[in-house]
Formats: sequence, C-alpha cells, structure tokens
Amino acid sequence: MLLATKNQSLQIDLAGAVSANELPWSVEYVDRSIDSKIEKPGAVRGVTAGATDTTMLAAPANKWGSGFVRDIKNIQIYNKDTAAATVTVQILDGSTVCELFKATLQTTETLVYNEGSGWQVISSAGAQKTDAALVGATLALNKTLVGGANNVAAAAGLIRSKVCHFTAAEVIAMNATPLVLLDYSAMLAAGECAANDTFIFHGAILQLDGGAAAYDTNENTTVEYQTAGGGATASLTLANFFNAGADNKMSTLKPLATDIAPEAAQDLVLLASASPYTAAGDRELNVEIFYSVYSRV
Repeated sequence: MLLATKNQSLQIDLAGAVSANELPWSVEYVDRSIDSKIEKPGAVRGVTAGATDTTMLAAPANKWGSGFVRDIKNIQIYNKDTAAATVTVQILDGSTVCELFKATLQTTETLVYNEGSGWQVISSAGAQKTDAALVGATLALNKTLVGGANNVAAAAGLIRSKVCHFTAAEVIAMNATPLVLLDYSAMLAAGECAANDTFIFHGAILQLDGGAAAYDTNENTTVEYQTAGGGATASLTLANFFNAGADNKMSTLKPLATDIAPEAAQDLVLLASASPYTAAGDRELNVEIFYSVYSRV
C-alpha cells in the first residue's frame, strides 16, 4: 500500500464515540525513492478520536524529489474499548476520501493489514477469524458472486492484496497488451491457487505518479477476466481514469454496483478502452488489487 504524493495521508475513524477507551493503532512503513536506491524504515503509533478522522500516517515529504513514496508494510488496530467498534481505514487524497477497509471489531479483537496478505481480523484468542459470518459479510459487501454455472464455494477465502508496478511504456501500450494483475498460470505454479480456481475481484487502488508529463486521452480503465491471448469475458469499469493534466492522482475501483459472473482459470488484467496515447507520457502506474481465491463447486 503506497502513499505516493504529498497530498495523500492514511486516516482512521470510528462509527461513533467509544464507551470507555479509544483504540490504539500502529503503522510500520518504509520511505523509499521510486528506484529503491534510498530506503528508511519508520513506525508511528497513536489512538483513535471517536468519529473524528485521525491521521495515522502523514503524506510523504519531498525529501528526495518527486520519486519519493511511503510504502505501508503493516497496520494494527486493537479494540481496547468495552464495546464493539466499527473501524474505517481510508486514504485522504487532497479533498477526496478513498475508503480502504471497514470492519466491526468486538472487544479485544485486532484488525491487521500486512503487505502481501491483506486485511484480517484476529480474535481475542489470537486466531484469525474465518467464521461464516465474517466471510458472508465480506461477500455481501462486495456483491461479486452470482448464481449459475460459474457458482463458487463461499465457505472460505480471505481477502488478499498484491501491489503491481507498471512503466510508462507499459501504460501507453495497455490497450493492445493488457497489464496482468493476477497471472493464473504463474500463481498455479507457485502454489498460490489450485487448478480451475477463480480469482474474485474485491477492489483496487490505482495511482499515477513519478513523472512530469501527463497522458492526453480521457479514457476508461477496466479490470477484466481474460484468458491468455483471448478476449475479455467480464469487466468492471473506472470512468476516465486517464484524464489529461488531471491524471496525476489516485482512484479506487470497486465492484459495489455491478454483479459479474466469476470465471475459473483466468487471469485478471487491467486495460483501457483505448490506449492513453502520448509518447511523452512518463508517469508510472501503481496498482494494489484486493482479491480472493475460490474453488468451484
């Protein structure tokens, strides 16, 4: 998870006032140059302020030029209150709020984010919560599953995350050559999924940064199921992500309003309705995708 510009900060708030105790939180991160030649780890800690937005991690300082980012490695939020608390973690990008994750923590439960494995709730006994109610709430929130021949098992599958980095040259060519977010064959070979498993898309954060020249075409961006060398079968769209001078920004792509049929044994890819042409466009694209892996029934 990245804070990539001086306008982006990580925040937390609660649904309402606490009964007795505010919730302590901690964030571990690495400040690094975009070429990774300079890295400096850091950590911050604090407590919530009820329903008031509280900054957990400030925007990256411009220490090493425009290519400097703040890479979030771990977040932990512990419910020290005597009652359940609904926690929202979000990124403030200028005046735009991008909600990342919301969960209701029972007393003494902990919400944890780890780079690579995503979000999870740890029970008071120290175990990862995987009960049917938690998984059912996740599926209901994201409205991804539909019935029919492609129905998938909903008894397991926690949300994972993966960060992908793409060069300006790859962005310019993404209409002809889709950007692969989840490579089914590679993940199968690595043991990260099983044969004929299905990737369930829960959302993504897209960030353009690191260059001076914008892409000049106002184009939609889509996440799609796509077989190797084949055409797209279903998609979810983010309108006008590439938008001339305004495209040095962060946007979120969520399937909250659209039901699509999950498809087994296929990659998840990112492409644009037309390539965002400008030979001088030099902004790199960072994508953090949130997904689950399910086995067909």
